[in-house]
Formats: sequence, structure tokens, C-alpha cells
Amino acid sequence: MQSRLQQCIARNELREGKAKVPRTAIANTSNKLEMPSCAEGFDELYFVSIVDDAINIDEWRDSECTSMNLIRRCEYMNSRWIR
Repeated sequence: MQSRLQQCIARNELREGKAKVPRTAIANTSNKLEMPSCAEGFDELYFVSIVDDAINIDEWRDSECTSMNLIRRCEYMNSRWIR
């Protein structure tokens, strides 16, 4: 999920009581986030974002994932043919 710091802070400001998180906690967590990679072993990745208050899901924009998914599909197909 795409996480933009200013949007996270704005959504947090709408919360009340214990649901509201300190701004420093949001900023610190934001600094720790990193983009996933197909090299980590994911079968598929999608890019999820919020556009005009709607959830938008797109294919992952990384040539590494495209080629790794193609290799995995070929390996799968080959394993089915060998049996």
C-alpha cells in the first residue's frame, strides 16, 4: 500500500482517543518502510494506492518481477510436463 507521510498524518488527525497515534510514531514508522521486491520470494506483487478516496490496484512496475514471474510460470509448466 502506498503510504505518503502527509496523508497518513492527515488521516490520523481525524481519529480520536486511543486510535490517534503520536506524529513521531507515524514519522518513525514511515522512515522504516521499504519497497518490497520479487527477489524476496513473493509470487506476485501489486501496487495499491488511494485515488480520490477509492482503492486503486495496479500491476507491480518492476521488470525484475515480470521476469521472475515468467521464470516461475515456466518452471511450473515444466514440472507439470515432466510428470
